[in-house]
Amino acid sequence: MQFMHAVRTEVELALGRVLAVGALEDMKGNLEQLVEQRTGELAKANDEIQRQLRQLTMLDRVKSDFLMGVSFELRNPLNLILSPLQLLLSRPAELAEGQRDTLETVHQNALVLLKHITNLLQLQQRDNFDVFLNYRAIPAHDI
Repeated sequence: MQFMHAVRTEVELALGRVLAVGALEDMKGNLEQLVEQRTGELAKANDEIQRQLRQLTMLDRVKSDFLMGVSFELRNPLNLILSPLQLLLSRPAELAEGQRDTLETVHQNALVLLKHITNLLQLQQRDNFDVFLNYRAIPAHDI
């Protein structure tokens, strides 16, 4: 009787172990499935980030080219306006009082505009040289 009880206990323990191993294997399978699913989601998210990075880089280049072009296109005619103004203002005796005041106002406003254009160019040049994207893959466990 005692032997049967011991056998029964051992069988119950073995059955419990088998059930526990089966449950662990099920959990392992579910975990592997979840890891595979999440890895796929992360790969898709990474692809989207890379696509957006390429798009932003292209848009930044377009913005830079536009600002540089506009700045130069404004600066050249402005310099062509400033040169004769400075020449006229350097001969005050040839100008009437009202003409001189008007030309000085035009000259001052042109200088302010030139300063803004120069600042825009400098800002754009700084953007072009100071900002570098450091995009690289890193292992997920480092995050």
